[in-house]
Amino acid sequence: MLFIRHLQARPVLMLLCALMFLFIAADGLLLVRLHPSSIHIFRQSDCLAYTLRYYRDDSGFFSPACFNLIGKDGRVVSEFPILYYISAKLCQLLGFHFWVVRGLTVLCYAIGLVYLFLCIRLWIKDVIVSLFPIIILATSPCFFFYAVNYLPNVPAISLSFAGLYYMLRYGYTRSILHLIAATTLFTLTVLLKPTDGGIVWLAFITSMHTISPAGSYRPRWPVWVSVSIISAAALSWYLFVHYYNLRYDNDINLQGIYPIWHMTGREILATLWYRIIKLGPQVFHHTALLLLLAGMLVFYIIRWSQLHPFLRRFTLMLILLSLAYSVLWFKAFYVHDYYQLLFSIPAVFLCITVSEYYCRIAVMHLPPYASHVVSLTLITCMVGSIYYNQYIQQCRQADLGYPDIDVIYEAGAHLSRLGLCPTDRVLSVPDGSPNISLAALGLCGYTSDLFNPGRFDVHYAVANGVRYMVLLDSSYIHHPAYAPYTTRLVGRYRHITVYDLWQAPAVMQNLAAGRYDTATPAGKMFTQWRTYRGM
Repeated sequence: MLFIRHLQARPVLMLLCALMFLFIAADGLLLVRLHPSSIHIFRQSDCLAYTLRYYRDDSGFFSPACFNLIGKDGRVVSEFPILYYISAKLCQLLGFHFWVVRGLTVLCYAIGLVYLFLCIRLWIKDVIVSLFPIIILATSPCFFFYAVNYLPNVPAISLSFAGLYYMLRYGYTRSILHLIAATTLFTLTVLLKPTDGGIVWLAFITSMHTISPAGSYRPRWPVWVSVSIISAAALSWYLFVHYYNLRYDNDINLQGIYPIWHMTGREILATLWYRIIKLGPQVFHHTALLLLLAGMLVFYIIRWSQLHPFLRRFTLMLILLSLAYSVLWFKAFYVHDYYQLLFSIPAVFLCITVSEYYCRIAVMHLPPYASHVVSLTLITCMVGSIYYNQYIQQCRQADLGYPDIDVIYEAGAHLSRLGLCPTDRVLSVPDGSPNISLAALGLCGYTSDLFNPGRFDVHYAVANGVRYMVLLDSSYIHHPAYAPYTTRLVGRYRHITVYDLWQAPAVMQNLAAGRYDTATPAGKMFTQWRTYRGM
């Protein structure tokens, strides 16, 4: 009992203890040590590929690249690669470990939740009520899954909470240091993910015109300078991305919008049913908590005039912005659940707004025992959400997301048994993603089935300097497109085999017939090797 009272006197410490408990309960200590796996291993592997190229090549910050060499040397960029760059530098100091890469994302997740808690404490002094929105967000299955992962979405959302806190503090203190901190953090989040990281910033600047956090002032010129800096940074990064990808002839990263008007009515209904009815509890939260959130939305509408002026307006702008986002990116929702992480932001602030009303007005009209019942109910919900999240994380990790991915990562750790070295270029067969198998092997090259089955074939690979073919599926030894090139076995790890393409008779015949362009750098590399070997 004394320990509980000690924690209540130190609310941030109580929050950290709760976060540590939910992290351990959801097997976080195990998850941070895992290679990319489970849902959206495709996107996870892309993020890891950026980090590994920074780590191995020791390249500059503005020279990001992945393992798939389409374009020029695989150089491509989308989101601001600061997390990948920092992870790579940490790995150069500590040695490469998956927990270093995932750990940076987890750290952002924890920092963001602490800052969100500090924001809540500006309006709500009851510790239990303050904790409730934090724990509900922290245990949202999709939010937690990507918090202990490689993607930048959750870090962008989390750091935007820190930016919001300092902007709110600036409203109270007028301290230029608070404004500088807010500007820096919001700039970073908008660069990381303009949608996920920008919605809090946009909601704030569209809410502050008439109602400020302090309730008495309109924004002055320093705030507009901050807005200008953030906007200029976002525009500058967009122009750099366009320039960089055009320069290196690589448009593999998805850019632009995926609007609802590009879908049929049947596709729209199928997406709504699949994402909300079928997978809603697995992505967002338990059905009971989703119903509670729906009830809060009804209460929010009914009690609008009695809600906190800033919170009600800020929450409204978050809801409107998320609806606009839905219209513009709805087509991506069916496949990509991480596109829906943004919806956790209006949900948590809806919860905060209603909770503030309860602490400011409702609790005054309740008998003493009723407040204890409410607190006990909130604690029960928080504990239940922790264990529900644990169950969903175990279900998600049960699906590895890619056939034999564990074996491929084992093979990547034993390249010598495959007859390969880290500088070799390979054609990975079969793989329909840009980087899943290449990141697992730690090798640059091409994947055979990217975009379409067999699109990047042996002929293309050899003409671009690839020497080895890695067969991830033993049945492909007899595949008509690859069987002629399996004459020279170089190495084997379990069922994964490697073949030397440059010593295959079919390649020699194509070279004799002039079917490879030896004027290209890749072709010169092939010709020089052939001369050296006396072929």
